[in-house]
Amino acid sequence: MKTLIDADGVANTKDGYYNISAREYLGNTGGFRIYCSSFVPGIFHDLQISLNDGSSWAGFAEYGAGGLSGTTQAAFNIEITHADLAAQPGYSDTEDPRFRIIHDYQNNGPTVGDTVVPALDGGAQDFQIDLVRPNISSVTSSTGNGTYIVGNNINVSVNFSEVTTVSGGNLLVELETGITDRTVTIAGATYSNSASGTYQVQSGDESSDLSVKSISKSGGTIRDAADNDLDSYTIGSNLDVSSNLVVDGIIPTITNVTSPIEDGSYKAGDLIPITIEFSEAVTVNTGGGIPRLTLETGTSDAVVDYSGGTGTSILTFDYTIAAPENKDVLDYISPSALVLNGGTIKDAAGNNAVLALFSPGSPGSLGDNKNITIDTVVPTVVSVTSSKTDGVYKQGENILITITFSEAVDVTGAPTLALNSGGVANYTSGTGNSVLTFSYSVGAGENSSDLDYAATSSLVGTIKDAALNAANLTLPATGSGNSLGGSTILAIDTTPPEVSGVSSTTDGTKKIGDIIPITVTFDETVYVPSGTPQITLETGTTDATAFHDGNDASMILTLNYTVLEGHTTGGGDLDYTTNSALAGVIQDEAGNSANLTLPNPGGIGSLANNKNIIIDGIRPTVSAVTSSTLDGHYNAADEILILATFTEVVTVSGAPQINADVVGGGYPVNYTSGSPGTTLTFNYTVQSGDSQIAY
Repeated sequence: MKTLIDADGVANTKDGYYNISAREYLGNTGGFRIYCSSFVPGIFHDLQISLNDGSSWAGFAEYGAGGLSGTTQAAFNIEITHADLAAQPGYSDTEDPRFRIIHDYQNNGPTVGDTVVPALDGGAQDFQIDLVRPNISSVTSSTGNGTYIVGNNINVSVNFSEVTTVSGGNLLVELETGITDRTVTIAGATYSNSASGTYQVQSGDESSDLSVKSISKSGGTIRDAADNDLDSYTIGSNLDVSSNLVVDGIIPTITNVTSPIEDGSYKAGDLIPITIEFSEAVTVNTGGGIPRLTLETGTSDAVVDYSGGTGTSILTFDYTIAAPENKDVLDYISPSALVLNGGTIKDAAGNNAVLALFSPGSPGSLGDNKNITIDTVVPTVVSVTSSKTDGVYKQGENILITITFSEAVDVTGAPTLALNSGGVANYTSGTGNSVLTFSYSVGAGENSSDLDYAATSSLVGTIKDAALNAANLTLPATGSGNSLGGSTILAIDTTPPEVSGVSSTTDGTKKIGDIIPITVTFDETVYVPSGTPQITLETGTTDATAFHDGNDASMILTLNYTVLEGHTTGGGDLDYTTNSALAGVIQDEAGNSANLTLPNPGGIGSLANNKNIIIDGIRPTVSAVTSSTLDGHYNAADEILILATFTEVVTVSGAPQINADVVGGGYPVNYTSGSPGTTLTFNYTVQSGDSQIAY
């Protein structure tokens, strides 16, 4: 139903569009009702209507009559059929028919003050029948062409083919925005050719040329001025036809953190480039500050500035190691370790990059991708020792010396260790470990009572840890607990023992059977590991031999000489035959064979020089027996002196006797005098009956 004139007779609608439903229903009552406050109850008022083909009037037809309804208002039902319209000259189905109220039947035409159709301005009033439903002619945007990022707003306008009203619900415009399509909700619009809403770009949205995927409504109606419903949401011209709106809601994110440098250990001063990979190319603006990455490097965390990569998807942060930074596996401190520091990191569209890193140690992190060790600690020597058994070692023997460092080290070249013996220990093994082994082969002339290195600076060579930190080669103080000398008791002795002198514990003349200790003194303690040393003595026609008595571990070896019959020094002092008279196996503690050369016989340090030992192994013999008594006859009781002459001076002890052979009896002749001397006197007293004496 359409109200053309209000009940108070004031016209509120003149020319306009009035829906009498769709064309196929034109035969139905159109539902137009005309109200006029001056209608007289009970009187019929007929209307004449002139039809128009859309371009000109083509006569008129008179239709129906409306009965009176109410006391002051009349309702007229005007029925226009399809046939009626088609009969008009020039009419076409594609045209909208129009009708004009001419006058009612009783008044025979409008007159001034006509109460039926007031205010006609001297003419009839036009009305148009609208049989065309509104449609969506296009979707456009007042937003300028360009690229739009997260948070930007884009106008979306739905344009209708005619003036429409959206009421009781919303117009829903679904945009093609990638994985997730976004919907713009447009609230009601009254008598407008378009309805507009705003699309705000969300994270994840993307489109190379923004377009509408579909349009729908949520409740309510969308109608034209004649109340024709919009029942098709087909878009005549899509948004991408009239605009070029690029949507980039893809925010750059970090996809990986790594380094192009090889895994391994690195020292102070080394440069480690750290690369942060983004999901797309980004641009770094350092005008307000330089982005920074904080690394976990022990007690002192390293802060690394951005160094390059803008315009690409990989940004580089160059980290120069400085002491005291240390870390077994290098990583950043936390997922928030990357900060802008006043700078910006954006993609080409202007989206700010998300700076969240992977958790340290998790997949995608620096620590997971790389095994980089930061080591600014210089290796130091902890101790020096040897596994060699404590003792004394001689020339040609080998002693292994171990040097322990505070960490594993690598050796380049051939390090050496100078020793206080005058020798040098050479590196043999251990690279890659914390203990290095040096080999010392004892050389001639090298000696030390307590083997140690020569000084704290005695270790030289190229020794570094895995990070290439050069080791501090300063050794513990010599003699200290961690030094070679303090941890071992090793002596180096390459000097053979020397004879310093030959002597004896006795003196004087020695006879057959006497034992004479001959002492040979060395300049150090000596040992007899085997055999029996001996020394040849000058004892006349037959040289004598003195044999080692078994004493050991002393500077003095004792060799015993037993005087045998026939041995003699001819009245001189006992001595050895030559300076090579000593023979046997005699060594010092180190095993150095002694130099057995003796002082020259009779010379300083010789036996004869030190002692006055006379060897008399020649027994005295009676060379003659005679008498000092004159030849003649002697009576009983006469004394006859018998003289026994020896080959050498003899000494009498006791009461020697000569058994005299006397005719008539035998008597012992008693010694009376001559000792010491070569002639002993024996006194014979003639006995009664003796007639002749002999021995």
